[in-house]
Amino acid sequence: MDEKADLVCSHCGEKQSVGDRYCPNCGSPFFGQDATNRRTEGLTKLPLHTIPIRRTESATHRGLLAIIVIALILVVAVWSRRPSSSQSAPQPSVIAPSESTTSTQTSSVPFVGCKSDGQTGPVDAPFGKSRVVNVDASEAQKLAYYQSDNEFGVLAPRGWYCFGTYGSDGVSLYVSPNKISGTELFSDKWHGFVGPVIQLSTESGDTSGRFGVAKVIARIFPTHKDFVASVIAEGIEPASSFPSGPYPKDILTYRSNELVEYQTPAETDGLGTNSNLQPDVNPISGVAMLMAEDSDSDLLQLSVRLLPQQSELAAAIVQQVERDALDQAKHISSVVVSQNKAASSVSPPPSSVSMGYPVPEEAFVEAYVIANKGQDDLDDDQLSDLAHHEYQLGKQIDTQTLLLGGDLLNTRGKRAMDYLDKLYRQYHPK
Repeated sequence: MDEKADLVCSHCGEKQSVGDRYCPNCGSPFFGQDATNRRTEGLTKLPLHTIPIRRTESATHRGLLAIIVIALILVVAVWSRRPSSSQSAPQPSVIAPSESTTSTQTSSVPFVGCKSDGQTGPVDAPFGKSRVVNVDASEAQKLAYYQSDNEFGVLAPRGWYCFGTYGSDGVSLYVSPNKISGTELFSDKWHGFVGPVIQLSTESGDTSGRFGVAKVIARIFPTHKDFVASVIAEGIEPASSFPSGPYPKDILTYRSNELVEYQTPAETDGLGTNSNLQPDVNPISGVAMLMAEDSDSDLLQLSVRLLPQQSELAAAIVQQVERDALDQAKHISSVVVSQNKAASSVSPPPSSVSMGYPVPEEAFVEAYVIANKGQDDLDDDQLSDLAHHEYQLGKQIDTQTLLLGGDLLNTRGKRAMDYLDKLYRQYHPK
């Protein structure tokens, strides 16, 4: 080949001819330096079989390198199995949420107030401070605490929208990644939520909410079937409206006779769709809890449907609702305990007549608001004012008369005392 190309030696810079195997100046072997060193494409013009292939490693070298790499891998593997104080022990598999698998870490999550609407008109969103919850820090960064101007709030993914409803039958809170229209919620044409959403509802067992409570009791709370029988006996709804036994495909985990965690599979009807959630491509998980043991039980139900990438948050959401409900009940009950007995179980001493309500004013007011919510066209502030006023008036009336009820004012007080009595007996059985 006579064609000259402007090729240079990478060692001394001497020009070379295409096809030379050694530098004519320094004698360095020519192995075909790349185009950036040659300033031409002369080498690429050569027939493929004439382009020299650089072999800088012998088979022995390659074998030695492989042995070294394998040895390093074995050393790393053995070292990683050594016990270390910075490594946690393997955790057991979790079949269903329970207190034994609840995080002991506490984290702060932002508070989000939710507007609500219902029997007495729109209610502004409440203001609140960040909420401390028992959630791992990694999960807490994805969650916020949502609450309307009612009893309970709920954890949900940050950045979602929320809205609450209330009435004589109970209260509900909805949290969704999509905007929630109050007008739509109250429309007869609306059929429920699809997609990710969380619903937390409380149904009252001594108002029109008793029908919803009875339907859930018939499904999952067999030890409270007498309540169902009493509702059927009213003759307002037929017995066929209260089918007995769990939904066929639901997965139930009983924590007690009054608390059941559940999962309703995707695209099926179950406890999860016994709400305003429609069947969807993702499952629904949650908890149903009876808040009292006797004939007018209240029902708390949580329904959670998340996207698959958020599913690990469901357990924390369920467990926080369980804690909130238990904490509130124990708080009120602990005040009552200081009086030894509550409500109608209190009898006046033989030598004197007891006057007034037999519990501290703080407990009476709190129970008064909870027990009378939705009964009349009164908001929480009005009920609280009435409770304080009635408590003071009650000091002029003997206890037995107050606990029997009478006019409308005393009837509200009796509801409060009955509520306290339920809590006392629930958490302090004989």
